[in-house]
Amino acid sequence: SITNLDWNPATASQSTPWPCAPNTITVQLQPTVPLSLCKTGPTDSSPGYPILTISGLTGSTTASNSSLPVTSLSGSSGVFASSGVWSVGGTLILNVTATMSALQTYSFTFSLTNGQQSQSAPAASLTTSRLTQASNLYLMTNQATGWMSTNPALHTIFEAQAMFIRSLAFMPGTLVSQSS
Repeated sequence: SITNLDWNPATASQSTPWPCAPNTITVQLQPTVPLSLCKTGPTDSSPGYPILTISGLTGSTTASNSSLPVTSLSGSSGVFASSGVWSVGGTLILNVTATMSALQTYSFTFSLTNGQQSQSAPAASLTTSRLTQASNLYLMTNQATGWMSTNPALHTIFEAQAMFIRSLAFMPGTLVSQSS
């Protein structure tokens, strides 16, 4: 049996609920499996680390930015890229830049500007791609035909059921909500 990735816990909080105000979003993640370098295909000679995508962060007036500053917090130094790709639709894409140990909490922050209209907390979600276990035994690749393992032993196990692709909604009431 192969252990699935889960983020337990995965939380996000904001610095202010006020309309039109700068809002620092703090994200805390704890992977249930170790995450390290991963190849994008069997012939890839340049493995990369996982990519995190946080989506559903609606209500911000922050313009799209291919280099939105991201700050790693204590204990997470060097684990996350210093910037991510922000899209005005409410999505942040962030590269992991170092191995993440299982059951260790990692945190980072980024700033958005709250919109002028009040809203309930959006239903944000976290997806992760390009994952592997630290032992490098279960490398995954996203080919045009779908997910497949670069470990030939897993090719007949329904591609390990795309074992490391997981989406998780954040705790309700934690992101980009404004008061009326």
